[in-house]
Amino acid sequence: DYQNSNFDFVNITIETCINIEALDFLLDEIYHLIDTKGFGDLFLERIEPFILKDKIKNQVLAPTTLNLLIEFYTNKNKIYNLSQLLLHLNLKCLNCELIKKISLQYDYFSTLIYIYTNALNDYFYPLFIMNEKFKASSNKNNINESETFMKIINDNNFIIQNKYENSAKSSRYLGYKIFWYISICIKGQKYPNFNELIDEKTYFDIVIVFFIFYSNELSLRLFDSFTYFLILENFFSDKNILI
Repeated sequence: DYQNSNFDFVNITIETCINIEALDFLLDEIYHLIDTKGFGDLFLERIEPFILKDKIKNQVLAPTTLNLLIEFYTNKNKIYNLSQLLLHLNLKCLNCELIKKISLQYDYFSTLIYIYTNALNDYFYPLFIMNEKFKASSNKNNINESETFMKIINDNNFIIQNKYENSAKSSRYLGYKIFWYISICIKGQKYPNFNELIDEKTYFDIVIVFFIFYSNELSLRLFDSFTYFLILENFFSDKNILI
């Protein structure tokens, strides 16, 4: 039918431009042509899986194209989808201030980590924000923080995935996120490309700050140091934890 034919046309157009490496042409002239025909939203929707599968990997999008994507997903209330797309785009094309604002507003910590660690080489602010959010969530819901963290030790089957949007502000989610983030930093891994390593000087600063300040902050406020490192051990050994 008419709708399916439009769907197929947009898909074929995107695939063809990718195959002939005409991405600039696709994201500029082709998009505007399709938009004038009334299918701009369909194009932006259909380009999502291609970005997520890294078929448009490291492409520097024009600011106008990026703004269109942000506007489209924000208007559709698909902020989670937007946050995932941003992880697959070249940082050079991202408006870091705008992305930070969106990430903080909607509590998308993965995107915040991506921007701060890769674009700003700041590994401390994301942890600070998550810790503050954790404390606020626990106080708001009258939740015992140490009990929340202790569940982490006993619940190895609790695999967190960002698609569970409603969990993003829960104390349990934030507890996992904090220890997951600490563990990858101490392993020296960058996010989202875990095969890329943090430079030696930055890594030294991370270890010092994380172990002296944050371990002190968390362990003294919530539980003893032994429990703190026991929880961290789970994250070093459990490769099934996805956040």
